[in-house]
Amino acid sequence: MGKYLDIAKRFDTTRQGAAFPAFRTYQQGAETVAEDCRVINSHWLLARHPTLWEQMKRLDATLSELEQQGAAEAAYSAKLEELMQTVREARAHYEHEHTTPLPQ
Repeated sequence: MGKYLDIAKRFDTTRQGAAFPAFRTYQQGAETVAEDCRVINSHWLLARHPTLWEQMKRLDATLSELEQQGAAEAAYSAKLEELMQTVREARAHYEHEHTTPLPQ
């Protein structure tokens, strides 16, 4: 998995990258979805929702490319928001499938 998204390692809000103009944007985004990443089991995600998994990998690769290119913060932020939304969607699926109904 790429450096932006690694469900097993969570989003890394301490990585060195402050020289990249959108580093603060990355850091804020990572902090926003860190809890979502802690909840999602990556093996479950790959097995049950491979399309979401692939979407995360594609967005992760795009973010890496944008960073390497020194892309404008607006372009970077838009892709990061897509990734964060995908992570939120994965968590919603995970919670829905793992919620145990309360006894009556």
